[in-house]
Amino acid sequence: MFRCAKIFSLAALLMAPALWHEDSKPVSVASGRIAFEVSADRLEYVYDLMPPLPPTIPGPIVRAQIRLLNESPEELRLDFSSSQRFDFLLEDERGKVVFRWSDGKIFLPVLEREIVKPGEALIYEATFSLPDSTRGILPAGRYVLKGLLVAETPFSGTLPVRIVHAH
Repeated sequence: MFRCAKIFSLAALLMAPALWHEDSKPVSVASGRIAFEVSADRLEYVYDLMPPLPPTIPGPIVRAQIRLLNESPEELRLDFSSSQRFDFLLEDERGKVVFRWSDGKIFLPVLEREIVKPGEALIYEATFSLPDSTRGILPAGRYVLKGLLVAETPFSGTLPVRIVHAH
């Protein structure tokens, strides 16, 4: 089950390639809306630091999802410059990216288009592990999980999460 999705609506100015949508307030438009949400399996991720400690302390597993719903009466065309469709980032309280799902992955350089018809949704999901002790466990604290749709007209949304250390 995914929790605490943050949804926002976007104007029909979707074909403006330089627009970056991070606004969480609905925008009224004549032709309809695009809803974008980021969700995760939980809001708190725990590093188990209880003795006896294994040689490598594993990072918590995260299941995250982004969902774009076309609530507009028109088709939404999403153009991509590679085979990558989405990304997930984890940012600390200062906004520094401390984890990026796509790091170390290779994406094909292809031009592709996804068409989302009115009333249809586009959903991407990923399961990943946060850094383990060999890569440096993340400090306990508040973070933001950011989901990105990496089309020419990108969409993004955020979800507040916490990292906890169990001693």
